[in-house]
Amino acid sequence: MGSRQDWTRSTPQSYEGTRLCLVGSPTPVSAALCRPRESEERRIHERQGFHDLEALLHVLFEEGAYSRALEALDTLDADYSDQAVILQLLRARILGGLGRPDEALEALQAGLNQGLWWSRDTLLSARELAPLQMHPSFLRVVRQCDARHHEAASGRDRELVMYVPDSGSSAPMTLIALNGRGRGSRYFASHWTSVVDRGIGLAVPQSGRSFAHGLYEWVSADHAQRELDALCASLRDTEWFDSSSFIAAGYSDAALLASIAALKGTVRAFIAVAPTLRFAAALHQTIASPGYKIPATHTCGAIIVGRTSGTYRSAEALHAILRSLGVASRLLTDERMSDSFPPNFDSLLKQAIEFCSSRINELAGRS
Repeated sequence: MGSRQDWTRSTPQSYEGTRLCLVGSPTPVSAALCRPRESEERRIHERQGFHDLEALLHVLFEEGAYSRALEALDTLDADYSDQAVILQLLRARILGGLGRPDEALEALQAGLNQGLWWSRDTLLSARELAPLQMHPSFLRVVRQCDARHHEAASGRDRELVMYVPDSGSSAPMTLIALNGRGRGSRYFASHWTSVVDRGIGLAVPQSGRSFAHGLYEWVSADHAQRELDALCASLRDTEWFDSSSFIAAGYSDAALLASIAALKGTVRAFIAVAPTLRFAAALHQTIASPGYKIPATHTCGAIIVGRTSGTYRSAEALHAILRSLGVASRLLTDERMSDSFPPNFDSLLKQAIEFCSSRINELAGRS
C-alpha cells in the first residue's frame, strides 16, 4: 500500500512516548503492531456483537436482573477472550449482585491469574462489590491491582496507529479519531478505516491513561488538548498529511474533546459519535472564556447518534450549542444505533465526512 520506500522518514517523533504503527506500509515501522486490513470486516462484526452484549448487560444491571445477566455470560456463542478484562469484572459484579461474595472474589482472582487488573477506582466504585470492600481477600486484590496499575503507568504502552492512502501524494484530508473510554488505538482504529479507501488519511492516538489492563481513557480535556496539539504539530512535519484539512472525530467521552479542538481552531472540523457529557464543563469553559471567538478559519461539525440512544439528549444539547454559536452542524440519527457503532456506521461516517468536506471548501472559498 503506497509507493514510498522510506516510511521512517519524517516519523512524528515529537509525539513523545508513543509507539508508531504505520498500517499497510511497505516497510512497517513495527510489523508486530500491524494487522492485515483484510480481516477488519470480520473483527468489526465480532465487536458489534460484543457491543450488543454490553448493551444488554447494562440494561439487566439497571433492572437488577443479575440472574439473567449471568445466564447471558454463561451462554456466549462467540469467543470474546480479547474482552476478558471487561467480562471478568462483569462476572464478579454479577456474582456480587446475586449475594455470592466468595464466587465474586474468585472471579476477580481468576482475572489476576490471567494477568488482568483494574484500577482502584474501578473496583471501589462498583456498587455490587461494595459489600466486599472490608474483606481481606478483596483488599489483597486491590493491592495487587494497584501494583500492576503503577507498573502500567510507568511503562510505554501508548501507540499511534496511522493509515496512509495509496495515492502517492499527501492525503488531502486527515481524520484524527479519538477513542472513548475502553480499548486502545489498534482495537478502535478499524471502525474508521473506510475513510482510507476514499483517499483520506487516518491517525488514531491512544488516550493517555490506563484504567485497567488494556483499557484507556482521556484524563482531562486539557490533557487531551495538549496531546492533540502535539499530534497535529507532528503530523504537519510528515510528508503524508495535508494539515489544512484536519478533522477530529471522537466517540463517547471523546466526542466533546473533538468538538472542543475544532472550536479552538486546532482542527478544521469535528465528528462526534454518541457524545456523552463527561467533558461538558470544558466545552462551556472554552466558549465562555473572555474574548472567545470562533476560529478565523471557521469550523463545522457533524454529530452521529442513535434516535433511542442514551446519548441522544446530549447530542441534541451539543447541536443546540453549536447553532447558538453560528457553527454549521449536522445531526445524523439512526434508529438502529444504541450507544455503540451501528452496522451501517460506514454510511453515516461517509455522510459526516461529505458534510464537513463541503463546509470546509465553502468556508475556504469565503476567506
